[in-house]
Amino acid sequence: MNRILFSVALAASIIVGAAALGAAGGNGPPAPTVTPSEVFPGEAVTVSGEGCLPPIFEGSFNGELANVDVDLVGPQPGGDIIASVTGIPAAGDGSWSTGPITIPSDAAPGDYDALATCNFLLNGVEPASFQQIQQGFQYPPAPFVVLELVEEEEPPAAAPAEAVAEEPTFTG
Repeated sequence: MNRILFSVALAASIIVGAAALGAAGGNGPPAPTVTPSEVFPGEAVTVSGEGCLPPIFEGSFNGELANVDVDLVGPQPGGDIIASVTGIPAAGDGSWSTGPITIPSDAAPGDYDALATCNFLLNGVEPASFQQIQQGFQYPPAPFVVLELVEEEEPPAAAPAEAVAEEPTFTG
């Protein structure tokens, strides 16, 4: 019983400590990267980042998982979510990438943000008596621009040729 209470207290202190570090602007991972940084509606972007690593627990927990959720939001300020990808697995070094995310063809031009959240799911040593704890952190926003799609106008048709009023002349 004491072991379970110690595990719960340890997990709670790490969660509170991680939240305080994030709120204080600690040495968290950098903002993700959006490639390309300028895109037209109907084209795709890829969002990638690093640093999505679960905390290290010595002997108290096992089975850590780390994944990332990404929302594309805009135009800013206060835009709507135009696309989402969830459950992107983080590699062992904490890196991740969404793969192509298509910008809707009706997306308004303007400044957008990719908002990414790193999620950890920690499974207890004694699953029958220990609840799963989910924690993680929000990455800084990653800006990108949706450009205005300007449809080219077709050049005006050539004016019809004028009729010749004179009789043709032949030489020869």
